[in-house]
Amino acid sequence: MHDGNLEVRQRTARQGPVGRRHPGLPAQNSPHGPAPLAFARWSPPNMAIECRQIEGRPPVPVFFVCAGLLGLLAAALTVHVGLMRGRKGINLGDGDDAEMQAAVRAHGNLMEFAPITLLMIYMASDFYGFRTVAALSVLLLAARVLHAGGMLGLIPKGRLVGTVASCIILGVASILLAIAGVGLKQY
Repeated sequence: MHDGNLEVRQRTARQGPVGRRHPGLPAQNSPHGPAPLAFARWSPPNMAIECRQIEGRPPVPVFFVCAGLLGLLAAALTVHVGLMRGRKGINLGDGDDAEMQAAVRAHGNLMEFAPITLLMIYMASDFYGFRTVAALSVLLLAARVLHAGGMLGLIPKGRLVGTVASCIILGVASILLAIAGVGLKQY
């Protein structure tokens, strides 16, 4: 379309509004008419922006660093179990080998505890702020490292301390979310 000296490019209905992807349903100004349902106008959020800043709050870098380090710990424990399986010739299970049992449980226990606890800590960040999230994240990382080190025989009493600390952190995060859920803690 040409309007005087100003040239304006028309976008087709299939392309949707400028800057947004077409969600798979006809746009409002489509030759087929308006979208049949309200959700047809929905567009996915820009997660790159929303992860950096939620409601004007600063990002939670300590949480992300701890979550990343826990992911690396999980990868290291996975590799450790795999190498041990190859060295001992145990393809499935633990082969009634105490060292193999400890390695498998160190990995398995991390995978049982870390995801749910990290999720709860992250959810608590909306209600309790940076310091609470940072403290719980750092303590969880320390507890899981202690537990893994204790299970593998590298840190004396690490298994006990790591287990108790992990349970306490999971309990605290759960209680904080329950308090926020019943409305006792406002934003």
